[in-house]
Amino acid sequence: MISTATNKVTTSIPIGGPSGPVAFTHDGEYAYVTNGRSSISVIGTATNTVTSTIDIGAHPDDLAVAPSGELVYCTSVVNGTVSVINTSTNTVTATIIVGELPDGVAIAPNGAYAYVADGGDNSVSVIDTATNTVTATVPLDRPLPVGVAITPNGEYAYVTDLSPEGSVSVINIGTNTVNVSPSPTPTIPEFSSLLLIVPLILSLFSVAVLLRHRKTITKPSF
Repeated sequence: MISTATNKVTTSIPIGGPSGPVAFTHDGEYAYVTNGRSSISVIGTATNTVTSTIDIGAHPDDLAVAPSGELVYCTSVVNGTVSVINTSTNTVTATIIVGELPDGVAIAPNGAYAYVADGGDNSVSVIDTATNTVTATVPLDRPLPVGVAITPNGEYAYVTDLSPEGSVSVINIGTNTVNVSPSPTPTIPEFSSLLLIVPLILSLFSVAVLLRHRKTITKPSF
């Protein structure tokens, strides 16, 4: 834990495994931390001690706390699921099957939907939090989506990915369609055209150098 007043580490809290993402309840009383193995550690912020451990299966990944503070959603990249945790009992109340390799998760401000980046399917799963079912799948034209964030007005979801170019896709939450998507990578024919132009540019450059050299040659004196 780091003090924001001094920017120094004030304490370290052992959780029994490699730590991953962390999310706080809205009252600030508890922090939920994935331990990178099979569980989530619940830390009481008043004492900075682990008060509970929740088993969710292989490799818990990202976390998001519902606006009500009553539920925590945790993705499992290995299982292809999202676990729903009741913060009052710290037990898993539902397990939702989503796409392959789910990573980032975010909850809409009204708490009605959870958006999950499915890295293996190049898509985003939309979960209805009232029924804990996937009600829509939004396909993306960029590979390996990993992160999701929702605007404060709840109108758009921004999705990051691991494409070589690096990009962000913007999903309209009202229609669950991609409003803004990065331009596609240039195709092979476009690169071929570029390769055809390069020799021409080099030829013109060579001619220019030759002409300049000839101008510098002094005429013989008689």
